[in-house]
Amino acid sequence: ALALAQRYNLDSRDGGARQRLDSTASEDGVWECTFVGECSEVCPKHVDPAGAIQQMKLAASLDWFGRLLGGKES
Repeated sequence: ALALAQRYNLDSRDGGARQRLDSTASEDGVWECTFVGECSEVCPKHVDPAGAIQQMKLAASLDWFGRLLGGKES
């Protein structure tokens, strides 16, 4: 589900990135992943869920720092 959310986040035509970021950046979202990478190894569709989760962690961190420093929300 997180890899699919990231796919939509990367689509410039989609306008729901803010809502997905708020949802996936919660304590029960991307931060539960310890980046073992097993999900990517066993994925039957050969997508990279672990990589997508790490990208979402980066986006959430940049958003948090931006808000902390008084910048605009992404």
